Amino acid sequence: MTGESRWQPSLAQLRALVWVVDLGSFSAAAAELGVTQSGLSHAVAALEAGLGTSLLSRTRRGVSPTSAGERVTLRAREILALVETLPAQVAGEEEVRGTVRVACFRSVATHLLPAVLQHLAAEHPLVRVEVDDGCLEREDVERAVLSGQADLGIAHLPVSGRLQVWPLASDPYVLVVPEALDLPPQPSWEELSAVPYIALHCSGARGVTEACARNGFRHQAAMQLREDSSILGLVGRGAGFSILPRLAVEPLPAGVALRPLPVEQRRPLGAVLMPGVGRRPAVRALRRVLSSGATFDSLIRRGLLGVEEPA
Repeated sequence: MTGESRWQPSLAQLRALVWVVDLGSFSAAAAELGVTQSGLSHAVAALEAGLGTSLLSRTRRGVSPTSAGERVTLRAREILALVETLPAQVAGEEEVRGTVRVACFRSVATHLLPAVLQHLAAEHPLVRVEVDDGCLEREDVERAVLSGQADLGIAHLPVSGRLQVWPLASDPYVLVVPEALDLPPQPSWEELSAVPYIALHCSGARGVTEACARNGFRHQAAMQLREDSSILGLVGRGAGFSILPRLAVEPLPAGVALRPLPVEQRRPLGAVLMPGVGRRPAVRALRRVLSSGATFDSLIRRGLLGVEEPA
């Protein structure tokens, strides 16, 4: 072979970039990787020099990727994930191993994932799952998956057309009311007219209230909160009522009662991931467990979930 050899990044350089982007700090990334900060800085600088572009923006508030850095980080995650699957490819499908990062809502992590992880551990004990349950909006799940910070998300559908989607199940939205209120089993909007409305501040809840408004709901929010646990605390004290997904109120706190909405609304949930990511053995194993109807049987029997049929 003649001619100059073409420059290629090393795995250490790609790993350094991903960790710095994820933690927003060279010092924190160096500590996690067990290397010196100067060594980590040198690895990123060498990567930037080889690519001929700046990948990171450094400010007093931390480190964030440039637009080029976002693109390179996404590809770096894919490369590192593929390298991680090599032992499984050599050992065979029965020895699937690797790490799958999942982004989801707290209610999903609390009620759906325990059964999923139990089934996965029984079938593939070498697959490790890291869960980020801090997503408050469906857009938070989308961003985590689109940026490569998560391999798979469990999101409120619909989501970005760039993502592959596997519908899983749905949970009903319910009226969350003070237990002390004397309300019929299925109250009308008029029967709630004197009770303050406490809104969940997220895009999914806004969509539900808009649908309810088309069917006679006229309340203006007395307050808006981002955490369903905060809303439940206020409702339990008699401060008002709210509309929340059924999973988000389980287990039901003291002083809180549930009633069906005058017009049915549901939160469809689906597994979402970037095209190609689902081919990784560990991700494929997790998706198979998620798609198994038996995984959510107990929640369906208790009325917390319904089966969400594919579109």
